[in-house]
Amino acid sequence: MEGHGERPFQCQHCPYSSTQKGNLKTHVQSVHRLAFDSRLQQGRPRPPSQPAEDPPDGSLQDHSVPEATVLD
Repeated sequence: MEGHGERPFQCQHCPYSSTQKGNLKTHVQSVHRLAFDSRLQQGRPRPPSQPAEDPPDGSLQDHSVPEATVLD
């Protein structure tokens, strides 16, 4: 999984995704101010370690989350 650009833990509220459930939990609690329910997450189990490879076309997907507007 790691080194292959895969991010199996998807936020249910925005396009954010992560490689680890703990990072998703932190994101949901801090960005969305919601309780994290791990039963809703669809992460995949970690496969055996393999050497890292670049995508065949050399591109990496951008999974960044747009910055939120802060209202006063």
